[in-house]
Amino acid sequence: MKVLTYDQLARDFPEAWAAIESSGEEVVVTRHRHSVARIVPEPPPATALEVFGDLHGVLGEQGGTVLATSLAKVRNGGKRQGTLQELRNPWAS
Repeated sequence: MKVLTYDQLARDFPEAWAAIESSGEEVVVTRHRHSVARIVPEPPPATALEVFGDLHGVLGEQGGTVLATSLAKVRNGGKRQGTLQELRNPWAS
C-alpha cells in the first residue's frame, strides 16, 4: 500500500494514476497526517466459474437447483422471485 499526501497527488496526478493502474496497488491519500481517502483498483474480471467456484460442494443439490433456476429466470428476462434462502447460510443445519 502506497501513501501519498493530498499535495503530492494533486501535483502529480497523471503519474500517480498511471502508477496505480500499472501496479494495481492501493493508495492511501493523507491530509494533515490523517488518512482521508483510498484509491483501490478494480479487481480483474472474473468468470462465473471463478465467482461461484467456492460454492461447489457447499450449497448441496437443492441449493444448487434453486440457484440455477433463479439465474435461468433472470437470464431469460423473468423477474427474480424468492430470496434464495439456501444461500443465506449454507452452513446452517
